[in-house]
Amino acid sequence: MRSTALCVAALALCAHAMQHEAQLYHRIVEPNGDATTWARRGSIYYNGVALTTSTDFVNDQDDIDRLKLFADRGARNPGLLYQVALEHPEDTGEDMWAISSVKACHLGPSTADIINLHVDLRSRQAYALDYFLVPVAHDGSCPPLATINSSSILRNTTVALRLPARPPSPVLRGPIQMSEKGEPVKPVEEKSFIQKYWPYLAGFLVLQFVLGQAMPEEGQGDKGGGGGKAK
Repeated sequence: MRSTALCVAALALCAHAMQHEAQLYHRIVEPNGDATTWARRGSIYYNGVALTTSTDFVNDQDDIDRLKLFADRGARNPGLLYQVALEHPEDTGEDMWAISSVKACHLGPSTADIINLHVDLRSRQAYALDYFLVPVAHDGSCPPLATINSSSILRNTTVALRLPARPPSPVLRGPIQMSEKGEPVKPVEEKSFIQKYWPYLAGFLVLQFVLGQAMPEEGQGDKGGGGGKAK
């Protein structure tokens, strides 16, 4: 029994050690560049870096009230931006955070949001994010001003991990062929159109010449025969 308990405790410690955390913050930015102070939006917890890895998003306690405040401001000012930022563990200031922006006017009618978290394969740390609101008009226009229901703002948050895409492998040239003397063998030069098809062209010209010589003789024979009939 004691060994079983120790194994369970060891597995729990390993799972906790493998768990990674990403801290998110949010704010409102005005068209002139003025912005509210960053407030904590929540935390994302994930294990591993596979695309099928399960993630957990935990909202901050004051998140709903602050979102309603941001939505009220965005509905009255279409130029406002709602920004979500990702804090890196090695960052020394807020200016180093990764930021994704959307129109604040879409916060009110949106019932869900999507966070694509870009994770490094080696360190397994998140380094960037893409943020989306749902639903949003296809043309991106702001909805008409309406009463905002705080209970329906971003009820569901979906988090998906995104791995860096590998670039296509470069096309490598084959090795240079060497002669027995150790000198590079020159590639065979491609023949031109004339070099490839000169026999056909020559045959065509000869045929045209023969036909051209035969046609006048046939014409003279026809004229002579006509004169004989006149007599």
